[in-house]
Amino acid sequence: MFSVRKIFAGRAEKKEVHAPRIYSVMLTYKGNTNALLKFNMEICRMTVGDNTTQYFQITRSDVMVNDEDTTDHVASDLAAQCGNVLYPLQVQIGQDSTISSVFNHQEILQRWKEKKELLKQYFTGADADSYIEATGNTIEQESTLLPAIKQDLFLTAYCNTLLAGNRNGFKVSYYLFPFETPVTYDVTLTGNRMMNNLQQSGRQENGDGIMEMKYTFYKTHGPLQTLNAQWKAGPLQVMLTATCINSDDHNIN
Repeated sequence: MFSVRKIFAGRAEKKEVHAPRIYSVMLTYKGNTNALLKFNMEICRMTVGDNTTQYFQITRSDVMVNDEDTTDHVASDLAAQCGNVLYPLQVQIGQDSTISSVFNHQEILQRWKEKKELLKQYFTGADADSYIEATGNTIEQESTLLPAIKQDLFLTAYCNTLLAGNRNGFKVSYYLFPFETPVTYDVTLTGNRMMNNLQQSGRQENGDGIMEMKYTFYKTHGPLQTLNAQWKAGPLQVMLTATCINSDDHNIN
């Protein structure tokens, strides 16, 4: 039976990707072992549909580990090749500043199908096969992909700056230990966005860890400009610094 609903049922939602903000990111891990990660992350605001919800497109450069190219090591190269299939990544941000959905999940699935066989030809052996299959299992369902995306500390911290000004106190969870339960902090916000001196301070919900985060914006209502954060939980300390390196572009939004 003809209906107006059927006309629009298969129509893709209109979207527009805006100018990029490029961040130079450095993560330092100190604990039983130390590590230094460096990469650039490109974040573009997206207009989707009636523009009532926040969406972003994210692309990440290759990661330098302890100032070494990951392609110099087979295991690291495999992990990087598998991880790169996520980008460009398009996500929706909920009112609590957490990543609530993957907007282009089907595109990521298609990229993975095309790349999976190439990876199996290049990386051989039982360990490589196991890693590739595990990556596929994670990507296959959005419910398993979301927690993996949230393990990106910079992306999680970035999202937690977006709507923090609307809340005095809130809980935030960060994946400090890879593939383990995230650490939750009770956070209070101080400072004023108009004065560009915002700070989040938190204490671990079940433990004696702490977090501190200071950040500034390019304009009062503009994009994030700088971010400096540190987390402590048990024997681990993580420090993050990020700077927008193309903030002089007045077309940024």
